[in-house]
Amino acid sequence: MDNLFANIVSNIWYALIALVVLTLVLHVILVFPKNLSKKQWKKVDYIWISLTAIGLIGAVNNVGIIQKKNEIDAVSHRIPFQFKYLSHFLPPGGSPTVCREHTRTEYSPADFDSIVADYYRTCEWSRKMHLFISSVDTSQYELIDVSQIPVLETTENIWYKEEVLGIINEYNLLVKEWKKNDLEYLQNTTETLTFYMPFFLILGLAIRLTKVTGEIRHEK
Repeated sequence: MDNLFANIVSNIWYALIALVVLTLVLHVILVFPKNLSKKQWKKVDYIWISLTAIGLIGAVNNVGIIQKKNEIDAVSHRIPFQFKYLSHFLPPGGSPTVCREHTRTEYSPADFDSIVADYYRTCEWSRKMHLFISSVDTSQYELIDVSQIPVLETTENIWYKEEVLGIINEYNLLVKEWKKNDLEYLQNTTETLTFYMPFFLILGLAIRLTKVTGEIRHEK
């Protein structure tokens, strides 16, 4: 019985069959053998209009559910891409941008050793960050815990540090957006009233069709 009702509210052909059956049943109850009075049919207007209004609310809500599902799909495709982009900056051996050889020459600045030390720290940070993000379960859309990010003091490679942290921040924003949309989607699709609204619309239309027949009989 539950499967039949689920088909009625989710399958157009089942819905049409249900409309026909309900219309016939209502004809038997309200029109044949004894038709309702004109005044009674006027009162029926309140019923079918109310039912179809409820069904209309459900239709609008279903559009919202579809839109939310599309948003979830869009974000779910962006999250792996963002993580892959982050991984590009944090390869296993450290980023070649900061992990490179430095050779002192006669043109080297006076603070050459300090600069080299800065690059060395940044390179080590890059390697640690690779290990850190490798522990993130992206298949479950897990947030990156920024409080656990290794500390880096740098003056020469601030841009690199800010770029990596910016990508992580963008990744976390996408994950939060996905979780928020997914929660709203689950809440909308599990609401009992939303599930029954298509049936209210079918019943309202069936009553309206029956009312037409009843009014025609009064004209004869």
